[in-house]
Amino acid sequence: MDRFSKTCLVLVVVLLSIIALRPILTPPSAAAAHRYKYTVACGGCETARPHIDDTINFYVCQGWEFVAAIPGQPSQPSLIFRK
Repeated sequence: MDRFSKTCLVLVVVLLSIIALRPILTPPSAAAAHRYKYTVACGGCETARPHIDDTINFYVCQGWEFVAAIPGQPSQPSLIFRK
């Protein structure tokens, strides 16, 4: 092989290795998971907020988002909120 062919092959090998090693040396950034704060409130067992609607309104007014209700006792489910 002449010098031109060797130079072209070396150039191709170098460029392909750069393309192949770029993700290894500088990995792409990943989307991080959301960092929520969670709180659990008893929906009706607290004396200050005797009804589920009042409990939900109390936490929503403080900026908490209602996520789910976990059944506990029939009249007192646990309510999960996140911020």
